[in-house]
Amino acid sequence: MDLIFYLGNNDPKLPKFLERLGYAVIGTNSNVALPDFLSRTNVDLILIDGRVMGDVADLCSFFRSQENTRAIPIVCISPESSSDLYANDIIEKVDIVQAPFSVGSLAGHIATQLRLRKRLEAEAPERLRLKMWGYPYLSWVAILAMLAIVAAMAFIPDQRAPLLFGVLSTLAMLAGYVLSRRRARGDEGRGSP
Repeated sequence: MDLIFYLGNNDPKLPKFLERLGYAVIGTNSNVALPDFLSRTNVDLILIDGRVMGDVADLCSFFRSQENTRAIPIVCISPESSSDLYANDIIEKVDIVQAPFSVGSLAGHIATQLRLRKRLEAEAPERLRLKMWGYPYLSWVAILAMLAIVAAMAFIPDQRAPLLFGVLSTLAMLAGYVLSRRRARGDEGRGSP
């Protein structure tokens, strides 16, 4: 699970939405103990709410100057009237989302940054300065543990019905996907607009 450090969290809906998408979100509204906190925590992405935090350019410079956060992607929510934010050189290494924004577009920025980091890990790992410990073995252990939990649900009487409905709904979604793909291929073969 990807861990997002949310700095300037004043919107309770955004962390809940990100958690529903499968991200773990931790955050703070103060930067008093940031160096100590970041030295103890391995985050996958830093999300800064520039509408709440003071000087976003200084925060980005701080994160880029720290050894353990130098290579971590940063997504910054920028206030509407922040054209001076783009003038700073450090900002070119930051993904900026201009307010007002939709939560879905912000989630898209976050997913893109995390996906690009994973691609970089695969193609040019020497460019990364901070690597996840136990990768990829720890990821496989986590996947196997989750599968064991799902398998254990079959042996717990109160969990059998939810497991059954979960499997049936997954199969229904897969069937719908297969049907829509076949329909799309059929339309392409007929030359439909």
